[in-house]
Amino acid sequence: MCTACDFCDFFAGRLIVSHHKDDIAAIKLIEDCRQGSIDHVHYLSDMADELTKRGDTLSDEFKFRLHLLSVPHGQEFWKMNYLRFFYQSNILHDIMSHTLPNSALEALSNSGSHLLVVPDSALSHSQTTSQIAFKFDDATHEQYRALLGLPYANSTGANTKVAIIDTGLGTHAGIIVSPDSRNYHDSDPKNVNDISDRNGHGTAVASIIHDVAPNAQLRVLKVGDSNPISEWNVIAALIAAKSADIINMSLAYGLPYRDCPECGRQQTTSSRSVVFEQAISEIGRISANTVIVAAAGNRNNGALDYPSKFGEVVAVGAIDSQFNRSNFANKSGSNYGTRTPTEEEHKLVFFAPGGGNGEYVGSSTIGRNLQGTSFAAPYVTGLFALYYGDPEKARNRAAALKHFADRADLEPRMVGYTKGNHGHGVIRI
Repeated sequence: MCTACDFCDFFAGRLIVSHHKDDIAAIKLIEDCRQGSIDHVHYLSDMADELTKRGDTLSDEFKFRLHLLSVPHGQEFWKMNYLRFFYQSNILHDIMSHTLPNSALEALSNSGSHLLVVPDSALSHSQTTSQIAFKFDDATHEQYRALLGLPYANSTGANTKVAIIDTGLGTHAGIIVSPDSRNYHDSDPKNVNDISDRNGHGTAVASIIHDVAPNAQLRVLKVGDSNPISEWNVIAALIAAKSADIINMSLAYGLPYRDCPECGRQQTTSSRSVVFEQAISEIGRISANTVIVAAAGNRNNGALDYPSKFGEVVAVGAIDSQFNRSNFANKSGSNYGTRTPTEEEHKLVFFAPGGGNGEYVGSSTIGRNLQGTSFAAPYVTGLFALYYGDPEKARNRAAALKHFADRADLEPRMVGYTKGNHGHGVIRI
């Protein structure tokens, strides 16, 4: 990815474009890109096509259209401004010729609906297991379940739909998944149904959710094999997952460690994407009861990694069995904090078991121990699946969030707990 050391946080030479579906100036720009009319800009893919080839759809309810472009390596930011110039020229032409329909004027009147052009950012999972098999750590597994309030007599997660956006699932994990599970990492039509996990991270995440909510219907959406993982793939899977009750993303923007392993560049700690945030907001508007859960990150920072930092997302930090915030190998540890990108209070921060401080959630077949917020997040996803599957509970997002906020407040606090650092604290069913 670090070709010529241009952008370690991004995939070199790739841009994502988002525009309102009624923005005719943007539509013309994209058509020019398709026709090769803009120098050194090549059209790669339409999000609607990516979904269609996998049996999903980009419905008209989704107000925006997304496209993937190719530009010369090292010219990403320059071409972003270049494309905006052509877009603004199209707008000016339409205004002067009085050809803008009311729908386009309405789209342009909202600053949040204007054309967006961003690099295709890199996301990563915290830990590469290199094996698809997963086994819970017997020494801590039952402690973690008890800490969460399990077993829960009222529900097994039946009739709930959980989407897992990760590295896939190993077949010998013995977990039956939804037949509409798909591969969003490989665009070859022959492989769109292949969700084989060649890494192990996704298998561990799915195993934890299945352990907590064994009758939840799991839909696996594979977005990569190893780090880095393309934002384009993750957005596609996110849009495909919009009908799920709960979406789990044990992924974060940037490389697992902030120094690029190829060029040594120290990366920003605030990688984010306005297009990704737009997609999350659209899912919240279209599927109001869908809960999105994301790992807080393992950088030992007093700030959440994206996408968990977005205020609409349930952010999950990690603790050990003694309610201590987790510290991991390589001087890393669970992120914490309750600030959104606009510095408002993030009201959806929880903590759950994630190993650390000498403990492990589980291990791979080669004995590699697994710990991190990547594995705390699926515990929370499983708890939401139990809640949605409880016939005595209101099956709605606001009620579920209130339930878990109230329950967390009634239980023993984390060691050193403060609301500003740890939000609601430790989650329980």
